[in-house]
Amino acid sequence: MKKVDKLDNNIFNDSSKSVSIGIIDSKLITLIKGLNPNIAQHMIAGTNIIFWKNRIKHIQKHISDFDSPEQFKQCFENIPSIISNPDFISTNPKDNSISFIKRQSKNTSVAIRIANDGKASFRTMYPLRDSQLKNYLESGRAKKIE
Repeated sequence: MKKVDKLDNNIFNDSSKSVSIGIIDSKLITLIKGLNPNIAQHMIAGTNIIFWKNRIKHIQKHISDFDSPEQFKQCFENIPSIISNPDFISTNPKDNSISFIKRQSKNTSVAIRIANDGKASFRTMYPLRDSQLKNYLESGRAKKIE
């Protein structure tokens, strides 16, 4: 599978339908165990985090949530680096998802879903208000990465 460090709209010009935007590693699994053991039990170290071609159309619905199309483009391109170097991690027990949150001009949340068989796939990207992040931290759903 093709691995990418940056995303752009031309990433799927070849016949591929997906790319790897990161890897589930043991450090992440340990972090998630502390936040939500039910999600962590399905995670497998070494698993690729898959970005499917059809997700581009989905996340473009969030362009207006960003301050500008340029800000959206920058965050979109940097999805792999947000996953590999987040400032915060949060979990959502309702859908077995993990969000990688990066402080930029706005907090940017990149959500992936962990399937029961351990597969990991990109779900969405959107800006996150400071008040939402504060709520996640206070409720124990999120943790600052040291």
